[in-house]
Amino acid sequence: VNVVPLEQYLYGVVGKEMSPSWNSEALKAQAVAARTYAVSHKRYFNSRGFDMTDDTNSQIYAGMDGESPSVINAIDATNGEILTYKDKPIDAFFCASAGGWTENSENVWGNSVAYLRGVADASDKMPAYRWSVVTTPEKMAANLTAAGKSVGKIKTIAVSPLTRRPMAVSDRGVSGRVLTLTITGTKGQVRMTGNAFQAVFGLRSTLFDFYQGKGAVPDPDRTGKADRKQILTIKEGQPVTIFGLGWGHGLGMSQYGAYQMAQENAGTKGYYRKILAHYYTGTRLERLY
Repeated sequence: VNVVPLEQYLYGVVGKEMSPSWNSEALKAQAVAARTYAVSHKRYFNSRGFDMTDDTNSQIYAGMDGESPSVINAIDATNGEILTYKDKPIDAFFCASAGGWTENSENVWGNSVAYLRGVADASDKMPAYRWSVVTTPEKMAANLTAAGKSVGKIKTIAVSPLTRRPMAVSDRGVSGRVLTLTITGTKGQVRMTGNAFQAVFGLRSTLFDFYQGKGAVPDPDRTGKADRKQILTIKEGQPVTIFGLGWGHGLGMSQYGAYQMAQENAGTKGYYRKILAHYYTGTRLERLY
């Protein structure tokens, strides 16, 4: 157990959660989010004799090995600042990339939180924005069987097509993240949550869709329209592309989004405040000490 003052704890956190080479305003936003998270989760592991773990169960912490001048400067520049909602520290969740739109909390954790609302995420120029996985109907069926969700040969996948966000359909969140989908095969049918499907296929996020055919994978940001019907018929012998956006749960601040915002507004002093206000709806930036 490492006992350290809060600010020194952050010296070993921020550079592991965000690259020390990034724009200083993005680092400041991360410093405030990490400080707020630490304050709101203090005593979370009290029964085990400590407040935080050093991994993703809390925040990545590397001690002195994680320190760097840029990180220390960002933390010192925001010394004691936290985000509050109705005078209480918030749960300052963040993810690597929200993929164009963040999600409402109830669609991720099940309960509605006023400051964790879906908002536009300007991370489209970042490397973690788009991803795709190419598989086959046979491999998909094998993965489902291994997960105890066998349907035989896959015939159809039913889920609303991904379009321009925000979305307003029952099986996707406002960001387009899949809430539920139904897979039908020769031996039955299975209804899965987006989280369960993500886990079975090792996807970066639940913000995904399917494509089977020739040519380029659809781009919902560009066309804004549905490129397929609600029920996708799977053809045997043809590759299936699972394509998606973002990396992580999509709640709160998008780290790549924060970086892109900071880069596009380089030279604007104190811009980290606008980044935080954008991603954490209706919150206040206050100095705790």
